[in-house]
Amino acid sequence: FKTIAYRDDVCMSHKGDLLCAKKYTFYNIYKQRGMKKWMGGIVGLGPVPEGSADRSDSFIYTMAQEEEIQKPMFSVYISNNTNETSNIMFGDYNTSFIAGGDDKAIDWFELTNKTDFQVDVSWAHFGDKQLFIHDYRKLSVNLAVPYIGVDDETYAMISHHLQQIDSSVQCDAHHCYGTKSVKHYKSTLPDFSIKVSSKVVYTIPGKTLMDPAGRNSTYTCKFAIFNAKWHFVLGEYFIRNHYTIYDLQNMRIGIAPLKNFAYHKNEQHEEAAKVDTGKTPQIIIPVANKTIENKTNEKATEAPVKKPT
Repeated sequence: FKTIAYRDDVCMSHKGDLLCAKKYTFYNIYKQRGMKKWMGGIVGLGPVPEGSADRSDSFIYTMAQEEEIQKPMFSVYISNNTNETSNIMFGDYNTSFIAGGDDKAIDWFELTNKTDFQVDVSWAHFGDKQLFIHDYRKLSVNLAVPYIGVDDETYAMISHHLQQIDSSVQCDAHHCYGTKSVKHYKSTLPDFSIKVSSKVVYTIPGKTLMDPAGRNSTYTCKFAIFNAKWHFVLGEYFIRNHYTIYDLQNMRIGIAPLKNFAYHKNEQHEEAAKVDTGKTPQIIIPVANKTIENKTNEKATEAPVKKPT
């Protein structure tokens, strides 16, 4: 099987009694095969191609076949409120978490990979710079990743432009860091937008793109966009403001803004993403990034701390 490591508070409930293991490290099994009957403690949530023998080993499909849940589907809500717990629902989705309280706000995207929650990103903008257009690149929706990942080429463009905007930003081959306060960067960083499957533009406001660094870091903050090498990733930084629905039966993923989410639109980006004007896209010629020593003891993406679900 294939896994991704998590670290979180893990709790079990039985008749009102709650037992928790604090900062517990465990593994999310997203693909498995050949498991024997009655295997306990392993949950596979990844999509499985139709007709594949692996469906018999899928936790979601097995529950649906045994009518423990209504559909081979699950949905995730990550709470931003300390007084409200996060939620994962098996078998359906709950529109009470969604803006408007109904299905209208859900955008559905067909999966482009039969074994991963992967779609396409066809357009990207950072501030006034168009990064690419109609160049379909792989995009995974992945709760195991805390930030937003971009491919090598896009990261080189963004990190170069970022350092031109603000010289206090320092970048290495994987991450960019801020040496000033998070408050400082709220007024200097531009919006980042992507268009998913040539359908919907999602914008992450520039004022939210710097995150406080860990206590062991010599930098004050970390840029929320990192180099994911060969593909794009929408991690928790994006998902925590959206309700996500993983429909294994129809091989699609649904994304909707949360009910209390102040949806941010960049009109310039929305207009630029409407059509391909036929003009040659403005491409930033990346130069060598300022090489820095990553003086932090924290791991960036391997085992992110997640809120309990």
